[in-house]
Amino acid sequence: MRYLLCIIFSVLLVTGGFTAPASANGRLTVAVAANFIRPMAEIAEIFFQETGIRIETSYGATGKLYAQILRGAPFDVFLAADRKRPRLLHEQGLGSEPRTYARGRVVLWTSRQGFAHISTWQELLNDPTVVRIAIPSPETAPYGAAAAAALKAAALWDRLREKLVYGQSVAQAFQFGVSRGVDAAFVSASYAMSRQGRRGRSFPIAEAGPIIQQACIVNSGKNELAKIFLDFLTADRMQPLLARYGYE
Repeated sequence: MRYLLCIIFSVLLVTGGFTAPASANGRLTVAVAANFIRPMAEIAEIFFQETGIRIETSYGATGKLYAQILRGAPFDVFLAADRKRPRLLHEQGLGSEPRTYARGRVVLWTSRQGFAHISTWQELLNDPTVVRIAIPSPETAPYGAAAAAALKAAALWDRLREKLVYGQSVAQAFQFGVSRGVDAAFVSASYAMSRQGRRGRSFPIAEAGPIIQQACIVNSGKNELAKIFLDFLTADRMQPLLARYGYE
């Protein structure tokens, strides 16, 4: 009988595609890029229900979280908004091989009404009534770097530079837009698809390309539980959930 139960359990592990124990009774500390706040809250709850492993999150701009890890911050997993920082951690012997967990997109978002005649993000920025534009810091936020590259490719960077208002992260740039402290904001599609975001209008920025977001296990952390979480996060069954938040 015991032998039969072992066989059944092994088959379940293989066919289920997920090897977490029913209750690991653990806890993970995860550094999460600010653009991923909304899906992460739901993912952490589902993960806890299925594994018993509780996720504690710390949100911020990717560059700042990376700097905190270098200074010894006790994170178990790093969810970046780019490929650069996880790769650097791996090359420095501080992180595991990076894995892609999401692909996001940059959009230009506005809460202002009256732009029904405008069809592109360049047209919006050229509107003379747009005088303040929020952008996440290109130095620390990959979505800001992608927006800056798109502005330069469209030959708008030099002309609009005086209008730019820098946020520490995508989340702060979006708040600038929601509070109407700016006329428009460069944010992630995930924020444009939020409840507040749907009250405004967003313009896709094809020139920015997809933002490949990668994750790695921080070597000083709880590697075994962290691997269970990364397997969960990158499983195919997460794709419908990610799509609901604007990710591929």
